[in-house]
Amino acid sequence: MIKKLSPQICNKIAAGEVIERPAAIVKELVENSIDAGATAITIEVEEAGKSLISVGDNGCGIDGADFNLLFERHATSKIDKLEDIYAIDTLGFRGEALASIAAVSRVEIASKTAMATTGNQLQVDGGRCGARNVVAMNKGTTIRVRDLFYNTPVRYKFLASDRKESNAITGVVEKMMLANPAIRFSYRLDGDVIRSSAGNNQLIDVIHDIYGLEATKKMLPISTKRDAITLHGYISKPEFTRGNRRYQMLYVNGRYVESATLQDCINNCYRTLNTINRFPQFVLHLEMAAGEYDINIHPSKIEIKFRNQMAIETLIEDSIKQCFADNTLVPQVNLNKAEAPKRESVEDASKIDDYFKLYNQKMQQSDVYLPNQTVTTTDYCAKEAQRDYAAPTEEAPFNFESEPESIPQQDDLDDFFVDQDVEFVEQTVMEAFVAKRATHYDNLTVVGVLFNTYIICQRDNSAFLIDQHAAHERVLYEQFIADFRESKIESQYLMEPIVYRSDHHTDHYIERMVTDIKRLGIDIEAFGDERWIIRSVPSIKGVPFNEQSIVHILDAIDIYKADAITEHNIENIIMASCKAAVKARDKLSTSEIYALLELLQTYNQPYTCPHGRPIIIELTEYELEKLFKRVQ
Repeated sequence: MIKKLSPQICNKIAAGEVIERPAAIVKELVENSIDAGATAITIEVEEAGKSLISVGDNGCGIDGADFNLLFERHATSKIDKLEDIYAIDTLGFRGEALASIAAVSRVEIASKTAMATTGNQLQVDGGRCGARNVVAMNKGTTIRVRDLFYNTPVRYKFLASDRKESNAITGVVEKMMLANPAIRFSYRLDGDVIRSSAGNNQLIDVIHDIYGLEATKKMLPISTKRDAITLHGYISKPEFTRGNRRYQMLYVNGRYVESATLQDCINNCYRTLNTINRFPQFVLHLEMAAGEYDINIHPSKIEIKFRNQMAIETLIEDSIKQCFADNTLVPQVNLNKAEAPKRESVEDASKIDDYFKLYNQKMQQSDVYLPNQTVTTTDYCAKEAQRDYAAPTEEAPFNFESEPESIPQQDDLDDFFVDQDVEFVEQTVMEAFVAKRATHYDNLTVVGVLFNTYIICQRDNSAFLIDQHAAHERVLYEQFIADFRESKIESQYLMEPIVYRSDHHTDHYIERMVTDIKRLGIDIEAFGDERWIIRSVPSIKGVPFNEQSIVHILDAIDIYKADAITEHNIENIIMASCKAAVKARDKLSTSEIYALLELLQTYNQPYTCPHGRPIIIELTEYELEKLFKRVQ
């Protein structure tokens, strides 16, 4: 027999879609405060939100005449007609939150508008409203939610531990703080202040309040406007990475959103700049017209779709690359053995600018990337580093020459690029001289080589150590990418051709893109039904791509665009560059060293190898003087 469910049962079922856990209540109530124009929001939580969640604000308040509809489902002041759903400029709009919260808890709300002389108070128990009372209070709204899921014990039973639920609430508050730096937040958990912000509209101060001074120092500002889209916020320097994506915050018109496509776009900008399985940290805000995106996909309102996804991806990619180009990313070694400074309290947030000024004065630098710790690598890169070494020799640990040679001419470079055509090398180097950019390699004087591995240079009051393998690996990688764009990839013919077996789907795409595949240096032709014969493969300085790499390229050919084949095969290109590069312990002449430095100056990011390991580090005279106790 079909029955119509009672309103109480319907409300409890619907509440499960909106109120999954205490953090969801905090999110909905804080969003209501923001929509009300609040400039100060106070959040108090007890027992991980199970016994109390209180959110108070100084927003516009709720008129007494509207109290009768407050806890009715789909009652809202934010939209009037269907078309409004597609141009939403508020965080909430469905009118479900308060009704859902009240259905599974005991709620007390008090609110007063600026024009009213007194406020109104109402209590709701499990969806049943009590009598409305008059109270004395300041302008704004305060909502207290007690005894969550008291009338749905099964839901209460499946809540996580207090620690996990508290962490989830803290995460929500942090996202709200980063989204609204102009709002003063105060968040207390069981009486202790966990998070607070000044509300001074300075996003960098909020980043400091949440992540601490060390993370703040390693952020780069970014601000771009193109057409009707604005991008602003902070991204981490390539050296500063995290082990997961939890520190990646993306906002659209002040709303926290999750977009795997945009996350991948941002992470791809760091490829070859940081190590594998490490992720940048960022807080980025996108601003655009409300009709350019849709968040009416899921009740959480976190998933998002854009009208012009490609334009947004292009804006983000161009902005990040320009940000990197505008900043010198040379790690500086800190020889201080003292413990890292402890995280500063919230009250000290205003001192951050003074700290930066003092730190830069001590370092006697104004434009150099200044991490506060020695660069480290992941286990993966440690294994890669083992492959960088040639067999040890009997050479002395230092190799000094009385005077550095002059900038090399074409004839001096033959042995450095021994496996390449001399005419092509001459052209490449001379073009590099013309296209040289202002980088941290300018005006370096080579004074020696340490362990036949690390090139020692000097400029002004700083010494620089350059990893010759990492530097050459970057050169070969960049040359391969440039050669692909100009259809100049070097190929190596195979003594025994490779026969690649495709399927009907892949076969179709190979036929369409065979010209672009050949541009990659793969000589491929049809060899019967769903078979292709490969007679030559791309090589870097005489080191060919292996069969596995070629198969990987062809297996995924259906996801490529003509100019994106290299982007999808970065790892294969990196591997070939690594094998072809000069190794540690390989002895380079001064001419070859200067040629290497000249080539590095032509690239946008010449400070890391394609694996993300640093090429160059700086050691200042000040740090050495501290080590020798000449200064304090």
